[in-house]
Amino acid sequence: FARDDEAPARVRIISRESRELGVESLEAQAHAQAPLVLDEELPALLDRAGVEGFGQDDGRTSIFDYWSLPELSKWVNGGAFDGGLLAADQVALRDFYADLLVLTRDASALGAGYWGLEYHNNPANFADCPDGLYSFARFEPGSARAMVVVANFTPSQAASGKIRLPQELVDAVGLAGDLTVRKVWDVSGTVVSVVGMVTSAGLVSGGFSVDLPDQRAHVFVLSTTGR
Repeated sequence: FARDDEAPARVRIISRESRELGVESLEAQAHAQAPLVLDEELPALLDRAGVEGFGQDDGRTSIFDYWSLPELSKWVNGGAFDGGLLAADQVALRDFYADLLVLTRDASALGAGYWGLEYHNNPANFADCPDGLYSFARFEPGSARAMVVVANFTPSQAASGKIRLPQELVDAVGLAGDLTVRKVWDVSGTVVSVVGMVTSAGLVSGGFSVDLPDQRAHVFVLSTTGR
């Protein structure tokens, strides 16, 4: 993914807001953190458990040793690598991440352009955009196609409103004329749903509607109609 100077600040904002939600379930945590996957190329941390290997529990890390990853071991399933020991909710969570990781290979997600939309889509600018919606765009400049990620960080409630793109972003992407807005990912995973049609001028002035459940994120693709 393309990096930029604002990356550390964006990561802190998303991480802080998702933690403040007080989410407990794996599913809720995954959806609250999902925007990070499409925002930046970030390292993943794995939780370990059980007694350390040769060095035992000596207070040191296990750099040259082995340790147990009990949940991964359930997927390994004695060498079958089929997830046979995973619980149903763990299988669903794995499928969720599989869909999300496929989305990271989208042409717009891999594009050189990133545009944070928090400064633009907020109640101070538009009364129909609630404060709890966090949004940003990924795109290849001049491609006439953009991916817009919208997350709901409103504590303990659903959020709906309008997401608009500033004219400068519309010009950078190359969006012109009639546009199609499609939702490509939501709480169920990969979807293909036409949200609506809008002109490039209408995208700037009126935007497109979003309706997100509590602690969830949706991903939209905006493109020139017919492309």
